[in-house]
Amino acid sequence: MYKKLPSLEEARIVLARINECLGGGNYTDPIPHPTKNDVLLKFVPEDLCECKDILVKYPTLTADQVGVEGWYIGYFSGRFGKSRAKLEEAQLLYEALADPPVKDNRPVFRALFFAYLSTLYSLQESIQKVCEGRKGTLEEWWQLRSKELKAKNELLFCFNKIGNRDKHNHENFFRYPAKVYGINISTNLPPGWPSGQYRVIMSGEGNFALFDEGKKTFRRIPLGLGRGQYTIELIGAPARHLGQPIVDCDVVALCRLAREYFEDILFQAEAIEKEDASV
Repeated sequence: MYKKLPSLEEARIVLARINECLGGGNYTDPIPHPTKNDVLLKFVPEDLCECKDILVKYPTLTADQVGVEGWYIGYFSGRFGKSRAKLEEAQLLYEALADPPVKDNRPVFRALFFAYLSTLYSLQESIQKVCEGRKGTLEEWWQLRSKELKAKNELLFCFNKIGNRDKHNHENFFRYPAKVYGINISTNLPPGWPSGQYRVIMSGEGNFALFDEGKKTFRRIPLGLGRGQYTIELIGAPARHLGQPIVDCDVVALCRLAREYFEDILFQAEAIEKEDASV
């Protein structure tokens, strides 16, 4: 359970009283709402003993109520806790995209790439929600970031556009040019797949066994690449990022630039919010 307090200042005063009552230490950390002034304190009566009376006048919320009211309860704390969790998702997806075996498995790479764009957009929305909800310094700072994100024909704008247009099925964004020198694939399926005779196809995306042709469970099973030069190209890849020319237009390199941008601005936003909270 949790207790809801009206401000971070009051929560700090209450926590100081609780810690003194308990004989020192740190009972819990305040959990500020992303956009409101309200703050949560963890409430475990058996841990507080007689100190629980300090919190008696404040409303009690269940974990479900906390979620409904918009708090993020997880490892990451602070107003940007949800944003930090979203950034971690983006970092994990980027690491998967940068893994050579994944890049050679074109269907998996494509699925992870669009999941990555979707996560970046959710991260952007999460940061924006907090900044616009806090007003003052954070809101003004976000207006500058918003201009960066909306700069047409630059990386961040293009990633948003690609993610949105793919979601609405407007067009294809990848091509797989290949110069195949020879076919060197095994007829044995990867571990975990049933044995049998499967038709094999070869393309710039790689080589595949066709599993369950003609059935609702039909899918391609990746068998790897043949001997040759296989590449992945992002159609209409942007040429600029934050006003500077992009030297390396490799898809993973573009993903790295976007990841680094969001790592940077979330770090800045957290610093501004921390400074504002200490005033």
